[in-house]
This record gives sequence, C-alpha cells and structure tokens, in this order.
Amino acid sequence: MNNILKNVENLRKERGLSQKELAEKLGILQSAYSRCINKTDDMKLSTLLRIADILGVSIVDIVTYPDKYEKVTTNQK
Repeated sequence: MNNILKNVENLRKERGLSQKELAEKLGILQSAYSRCINKTDDMKLSTLLRIADILGVSIVDIVTYPDKYEKVTTNQK
C-alpha cells in the first residue's frame, strides 16, 4: 500500500493539485487526506477510486505508476 500512496501523491503533484484542492474535490478536509496518505488512517478503496477519477487515471494506472497500463489484445482465429 505504501507504493500506491506514493503514486497517488506523485500523480496529484503531476496534475498540479495541492492536497487541499484534492481533499476539497473528495469532500473531505485536507487533514483527513493527509492522515490517509501518511498511513495514520486507512484509505478506503472507494476513496482511491474517487481519487483515480479526479486525477483522470484508472486504478491500475495508480498501482503501476509511473508505467502506463496497456491492454494487450490478441487476434486469434
């Protein structure tokens, strides 16, 4: 989970959002967001999904950051 939280923070910074701005978009206080990121409080999956939506990425992209997930398809006949 530590890597995921670091990835969230890196993506947040990459998007030019402060912790306060992201927290406001989530409808929580900046202090609550900070506690989640600093592992004082647990981050719920639903919150992580909302963060992914706000940042415009998939949850897989958060997990694999900085690499991008690319769906591989095969053409079998």
